[in-house]
Amino acid sequence: MGKKVLVSIPHETLLRREGHLTRLLALLTVMNDVEYGFVIPDTVPETDREVLGTARYWMFRETRFLGRAFPYLCGWNFSFRRAWEQAVGEFQPDLVVGDFPWGMDWFGPRSTVPVLHISHGVEQDFSRVTLDHLGLSCMPSRWIARSCIGAIERSALRGSHLIVCMSEHDKERLSTLYAPLKGKFLAVPQPQPQMKPSLSKETIRERLQIPLEAKVCVFHGSYHHFPNRRAVELLKEEILPRVCQSVPEMFLLLVGTGMTASVSPRCYTLPFVENLADVLSAADLAVLPILDGSGVRMKSYDYVALGIPLVATKKALEGSSLNNSECAFLSEDSVSSFCQVLNAALGDLVEARKKALNASRRLAEEGDQAHWADEYLKQVRQLGSKKSAM
Repeated sequence: MGKKVLVSIPHETLLRREGHLTRLLALLTVMNDVEYGFVIPDTVPETDREVLGTARYWMFRETRFLGRAFPYLCGWNFSFRRAWEQAVGEFQPDLVVGDFPWGMDWFGPRSTVPVLHISHGVEQDFSRVTLDHLGLSCMPSRWIARSCIGAIERSALRGSHLIVCMSEHDKERLSTLYAPLKGKFLAVPQPQPQMKPSLSKETIRERLQIPLEAKVCVFHGSYHHFPNRRAVELLKEEILPRVCQSVPEMFLLLVGTGMTASVSPRCYTLPFVENLADVLSAADLAVLPILDGSGVRMKSYDYVALGIPLVATKKALEGSSLNNSECAFLSEDSVSSFCQVLNAALGDLVEARKKALNASRRLAEEGDQAHWADEYLKQVRQLGSKKSAM
């Protein structure tokens, strides 16, 4: 393309290897002959910035609220605004990419450069989960906060020229919420990650001190992400005790940033690990008792890449082509239903492996770059041609 692309990263966690990074990098690196610049929080460690290569950076101080990083308010953050104004003036981008809407609600409507928005879900819907965990249960405060988040998302999308959604499901939901913007949406599937363990399952279990005869169920993801936290609590406090009554060999493996390392006879918890593929490959099943949130859960693609069968709620696979009985053991969105389905999966690991093969084939077809890149690049090039007319 021979263009300059300036990318907004509104929150430090977005460059960690667990999370949205696989999707972001796939959408960026498919563009050929591009020079990148990034506007990022000054708290992003150098080790996380390494994934971006030799790009240029402009730093800002993250917005904080009640002691927490609060990216929602980036648009009102003067440090963020100064960083953007400096970046645009020095870098002279041909295209701006907003990863999440935070801050783009301010910059997008003012931009003299075409804006590509990368959506990772429906933020107005996800706000309910955030508000629950922040303790905002009072109806007036919930309504005000959700309306504000919806207004931020609407402003960011209105200021964008192309909005890339995670799935057709998200595209339909966003089109319903923001009907006047309907022609801007493009659904691009999650690219399948390339993951391969360096050790055998037996060796991994020996190193983790997990019994070889155990039926290991794994869940991974940042504990700071509220739907993940709720899933971990359900697994430890409700699902594991129930299922172990009928399947005493069940063993739970939990991995993710923010988790505390601990070992018990039936559960092993690990914080962030360098070689995620090795740790995940110790499992017989992946368990996703997700009950809230929005967007496609990218952890399911990690499991499929490693050949690990899925046991999931319908909510966990919402918007994904894996949301069917051929590719996964599916439960209703309740703990009791999930326990019943997990019992069945643990009792038939042969059938589970068949579903894993089906899932792998499905994602290999869907996530193949040739499947989505042509239309995506066509529309991105059209954005580039708009600069001269703006």
